[in-house]
Amino acid sequence: DVVLNLAGEPVATRWTKRKKIALRKSRVGICRRLVDIMDNCHNRPSIFISASAIGYYGNRGKEILNETSTKGTGFLSDLCDDWENMAKRAATGGTKVCFLRLGIVLGREGGFLGSVTPFFEMNLGNYVGGNKYISWIHIIALVRIIHICIEDDFLKGPINCTIPIPVTNKDFA
Repeated sequence: DVVLNLAGEPVATRWTKRKKIALRKSRVGICRRLVDIMDNCHNRPSIFISASAIGYYGNRGKEILNETSTKGTGFLSDLCDDWENMAKRAATGGTKVCFLRLGIVLGREGGFLGSVTPFFEMNLGNYVGGNKYISWIHIIALVRIIHICIEDDFLKGPINCTIPIPVTNKDFA
């Protein structure tokens, strides 16, 4: 009934030429394979939910952005656009498509927050780029959004999955 694609190589590393290829394969390439598989299904899934990222918008500072805001510029914006366009191909077969424009997903169990929490607990935590903005979402909120995408017949297309108002890295720390 539902295909959920959350695949993607971590972006929080240095973007070498090799890394950019890996990022593209892990997003656009995997999405292409899933859409191709769905195209060949006898009973096509009714819903395709695919990850994307708020990187779609690029670095826009304090500008207020929503799902109708234009694409930004740069590698990450182009990657997200290609990723979403690949996911949209699933709609040609009648499948409802949602793409989740994710901020940093937080959960104490692992990932970003899991790696920095021990440092803050030992009073060794700090921030980098204090005035740069960070948009995040808690894993439980993300699971709820995915559930809503499945249950709501009318919800489709891009869905921003972050807190309503981003905070600076300094405030986040």
